[in-house]
Amino acid sequence: MGITLPAGWRIENPPPENTFLAASKGEVATLLGIHTDSKNADDAFERMKKVASDNFGKLVNFSEKIKLDPADGRHARMQTFQLSSGGSAYLFIGGLQHGPRVIALLGVFKGTDVYNEFVDSLKTISW
Repeated sequence: MGITLPAGWRIENPPPENTFLAASKGEVATLLGIHTDSKNADDAFERMKKVASDNFGKLVNFSEKIKLDPADGRHARMQTFQLSSGGSAYLFIGGLQHGPRVIALLGVFKGTDVYNEFVDSLKTISW
């Protein structure tokens, strides 16, 4: 997976156990890329959504679902949520698939500025 992260982000090397990518921007943003045994991007998305709701509580839709099905065998499903407890914490959940390889994404963002920065960087994602 490749993504051009905005200035101020740091890649953890080595990443935490069970992840292949961990990036953060201080205490305000974290993005994890996790290998998964999910069957496809939709399954990875649903599993990560359940993990997020189990750990963070009720999720409130913040963005529309994005579902990409390019012709080259790649598939993506992504959506952003807010916590029902209010505030300005956003959870980005995604599933990426390229053939049999499936990756789950989880991003946690405190504030709209850093969230918008991340959304702009999604235009550079490749997998």
